[in-house]
Amino acid sequence: MNSKVKVAVLFSFVLNISCNSIDRLYINYGTVKKQFESANSNVAMIFFDRKGNMYPDYPIDDSFLRASDSRLEQYYENDSVTYNAICKQYNLKPDIHNLSVTNSPLQEALISRKASQLNYSEKEIFFIIHGYNDHPSKPDDDSSSMGMKKTREWIESHYPNRFLFVEVYWDGLSRQNGNKILLYNPVYIWDNAQASASNTGFELRRLFSKLNKKKKYVLTHSLGASVITTALFNVEKLKNAQLNELKMKFENPVYNTPSQEFHIGMIAPAIPGENTFLEYHNRTIKGKNIRTTDSNYFFITGFNSYDPVNSKGYSLSRFLGSTTLGCKRNELEKTRRIFMNEDFIFDYEDFSYFDGNRKQRSHSWLKYIENDFHFKNFAEKLIE
Repeated sequence: MNSKVKVAVLFSFVLNISCNSIDRLYINYGTVKKQFESANSNVAMIFFDRKGNMYPDYPIDDSFLRASDSRLEQYYENDSVTYNAICKQYNLKPDIHNLSVTNSPLQEALISRKASQLNYSEKEIFFIIHGYNDHPSKPDDDSSSMGMKKTREWIESHYPNRFLFVEVYWDGLSRQNGNKILLYNPVYIWDNAQASASNTGFELRRLFSKLNKKKKYVLTHSLGASVITTALFNVEKLKNAQLNELKMKFENPVYNTPSQEFHIGMIAPAIPGENTFLEYHNRTIKGKNIRTTDSNYFFITGFNSYDPVNSKGYSLSRFLGSTTLGCKRNELEKTRRIFMNEDFIFDYEDFSYFDGNRKQRSHSWLKYIENDFHFKNFAEKLIE
């Protein structure tokens, strides 16, 4: 039995002996949203469910949401009293038959109101987007909320009073409440988190297009890179029925790509490089998926040859997906060559070493921030 077959057999065995259902792994933000917003009044926050529905400023019961397949549209269908109350709050006529995220009047109202709130600020806008398997309140220092907090603190200390920070929380799933078997949950989480990342990216695309600031900044960690690339250009990153759904959105004027200037820093991006950025110029303009010459998005990659999550072995990458941009130098160079004749669109900072010969063998968001020399260079390339 060769090594690839052995890996496949082990993989199947782990799946078979695991008993978690996927619904236990979704992240519901009803309680967290209220807690976080109360504790951080100077920070804007946006919360999305796994289908890209934005959470309203209204109490959402997490237990009932989980029983509703962790989808707000199903929650509203199951609890028309709450749905009607939310619609009233947003001056809408309830339409229980029109709850899908693309066509929902409530989703449009939520996005429009959030855009108006952000446009009101005189500061520049700085979005922060977490990765997958990253619970906002898990009991350690590497939760998504802690990564957000440390990023904000570092940026604010070096660029005081310049930015309005916007924390984007999406359902990247989490094994916090699931089976602790090593492979099972990451595999299950990864597969579903990629779809959730795309759903969130499309809804951020709608928000971005409504913002009036000419220049915006974004910092992502891990699979947050998939969220932002979906938000900005047309990447065919899913399969079968999910890919067909993506293509339909590429041809929908609701999802026109943003025309403003974006500067994006991707820490440990858990995405392929060449296959993603070959589609950089694919945009939705007036509801048409077309190849353009637009060059208004500028990317900085936080690279690390020794990142243990992104640099997983080839055999496992067939199951867990390609994450080579953040850790494979040949993939980084192939991506850079795409923009050989276009200045400043794609750059990188190498986080592979802390200092001297000490290797950075961590995927932790905080470890990248603690790699101070390289994080400072990374931030300067992103912002200045």
